[in-house]
Amino acid sequence: MHKKPGFRQILILGGTLFSIVAAWYAWWIRPQQVRVDTLQSQIKSVMRQVQAATVQASQIEQLKTEVTRLEKELSTLERRLYPREEVPAILRRLVKLGERYRLRFSAVYPMYEQLMEETATDGSPLLILPVDIQLSGEFFQFGRYIEQLDRQPFLFSVEQVDMVVTRASYPLIEVTVRGNLFLRQKAKSERTIG
Repeated sequence: MHKKPGFRQILILGGTLFSIVAAWYAWWIRPQQVRVDTLQSQIKSVMRQVQAATVQASQIEQLKTEVTRLEKELSTLERRLYPREEVPAILRRLVKLGERYRLRFSAVYPMYEQLMEETATDGSPLLILPVDIQLSGEFFQFGRYIEQLDRQPFLFSVEQVDMVVTRASYPLIEVTVRGNLFLRQKAKSERTIG
């Protein structure tokens, strides 16, 4: 007589199958999952490094572009440096420019005793000559004059502007401009200001 499989046999068979699946998971699936997790972590790390390198490469390109722009700007500024011998002609030009705006000059003082020497990017001596200019005129005309100073062929930077206006002088203002004229030691083939 055959007995039907009993509950005990089903439990043994189920326990055996569970043990086989658990052992298969422990020896085969779990190590593979750990490897996959490790590889994913390594891939994320490499991706972060690639992103950082890409950002650095992008920044390097931006810096190269900025350096090129600054070199061009510096070259343009250096072309505006005239030799020291041209100071009288430059000062005359400053006065003529102001007269176009109906400004009256009372004094133009190049302060040679405060002449400073620096070095230009090409190694040549760069001279910085402080200049005081005293003038009077209408406020808006003076503003136009100051705007035009940066458009001149020579390099003159305004450092300080002092204005005085009184009831008696209104609408005219009395102005003292303190600035620096940037010069270069005369080279053999220097141009002159006209």
